[in-house]
Amino acid sequence: MHKLFIVFIGLAVLLPGCSSTTDVSVGIPVTFSARIASQAGFGKNAVAPDSISLSRVRVVIRHVRFMSSSDSSDLRSAPSVIDLGTSTDLRDIFVSSLPPGNYSGVRIKVHRIENSDLAGMSSPEMAVFADFLAGDRYSVIVEGTVYEGGTVRPFVYRSRIDEVQERQFAEPMVVSASGPVTVTMLLGTDSWFRSSTGALLDPADPANEGPVDDNIKSSIDVFEDNDRNGFDD
Repeated sequence: MHKLFIVFIGLAVLLPGCSSTTDVSVGIPVTFSARIASQAGFGKNAVAPDSISLSRVRVVIRHVRFMSSSDSSDLRSAPSVIDLGTSTDLRDIFVSSLPPGNYSGVRIKVHRIENSDLAGMSSPEMAVFADFLAGDRYSVIVEGTVYEGGTVRPFVYRSRIDEVQERQFAEPMVVSASGPVTVTMLLGTDSWFRSSTGALLDPADPANEGPVDDNIKSSIDVFEDNDRNGFDD
């Protein structure tokens, strides 16, 4: 199966008792990167639809928090849209910073835009979120094509998931001046439009919304990637 590897970049809600480091000069630079392993798509299936291909995936991230044994450190407070096409190249999304230390894991939040987020946005910033505010508020938008019985039809799948996921690193992530740090978050898109039996799920069928949203949530993973190959070190 093909998988789409995406890293989502630090956009955190600042909570009491947690530190915030958005200025690289304050802490140690940490690079967040993204990579698509191969063209995203779903192979032939015995039942309709025949196959599905993905052309664009966008996700709103509000929260990335790194946890140490005694505290946690948040990154940027503003929400952001991560927009990836189908390139297989590793992408550096941005460089932020964390205080030196050993981090045991990371907490990630995929979340819809809230009224408080919109209040301070400029018109150009608002335009980036326009598709996520159309009709309802969405956190994930997937575009692609369904092939069924010799017909081709485009689709846009919009998800309302508000999901917090916490991942523990296999070994503590060491942030120090001795070397660069890269963290990668992955989404395995090959599972998104499949049932528990492996059958393809039509993105246009409202009955499939629950299973697809559950698949998106369960596909999230994150790890340290200092060799920058898009896989867990």
